[in-house]
Amino acid sequence: MTMHALKNSDRIREGNPFLNERPSNKALLTHKLILAPLLEQNMNYYQLEVLNIALEIAIIRNVYVMDKVSAW
Repeated sequence: MTMHALKNSDRIREGNPFLNERPSNKALLTHKLILAPLLEQNMNYYQLEVLNIALEIAIIRNVYVMDKVSAW
């Protein structure tokens, strides 16, 4: 979703503080493939629940922003 949105609109910026505003696809994939498993394997059930809720909120916000700037 992020790669698609960044490709289709100059008005959209990456919100993750660990990445720059317009990361490359390689940077996005590397970040997700390395950081996510490291975080998840060191969390308990409740921490994973909070993380999942935060990710759901991020996805809903992404859809809102993409719709707002017509990045579909």
